[in-house]
Amino acid sequence: MTKEAIDAVKKAVKMGQNEELYLDDIPIPTISLDLRREIESLPDLMCLSLNNCGLTSLANFPKLANLIRLEVMENKFPAKELEHLSAAVTLQSLSLGSNKVGSLSDLIPLKKLEALIQLDLSETDLAKTPDYRKSVFEILPNLQVLDNLDAEGNEYEYSSESEVADGEFAENGNGEEGDFEGDDDEEDGDNCDEKELDLLNPIVLLEDVTKGGGTTTFGNQFGRFPFSSDSINSFNCISNFLR
Repeated sequence: MTKEAIDAVKKAVKMGQNEELYLDDIPIPTISLDLRREIESLPDLMCLSLNNCGLTSLANFPKLANLIRLEVMENKFPAKELEHLSAAVTLQSLSLGSNKVGSLSDLIPLKKLEALIQLDLSETDLAKTPDYRKSVFEILPNLQVLDNLDAEGNEYEYSSESEVADGEFAENGNGEEGDFEGDDDEEDGDNCDEKELDLLNPIVLLEDVTKGGGTTTFGNQFGRFPFSSDSINSFNCISNFLR
């Protein structure tokens, strides 16, 4: 089972897929040391998907200096295993839906992830408890999006393709618009080094929710993702990951 996952990693490397890795539906009960080493051989990895892998533990979770999005939905690990993610300090977006998360105390390990702004806890026991949303935003004060809704329960509106093509931001919750000095002349959406939007992908440019905090924000129906100037070139990879 681990061999299948290792082979998938090697195939991704051979194909030059160094920034995003999909291991969904591959049986991976635990992360072996060999698998960890293979994943860590991708130092530029920004997006990792381990949905429905049958994970019973997150021990040996790989150390990835550039990881910003992680999906581990529909697995079997107990909530205490989240402590193994506490070193992933660059993580901005985490999907934990349909896992064994039942209380606020289960989220305490995530408090160390100060960059985390988007969290998915849909279809968990915690999501069914009273005042769930208010409590999660209180315990994770840097969080901006929970299950695709902000702290007030408002769902984000996204710009149309024509607006994005014109280099315009989507309106935010206050009906305001921002500016985008993107390059509209280049159209290679498969190249993660390009700064333009790939309009075939379900990700659009959104206004900076930090209001002058020096970041640019991208997002889609799963939430918003801010990037610094050093990582702005990654958003096409994120969009492919969220297809």
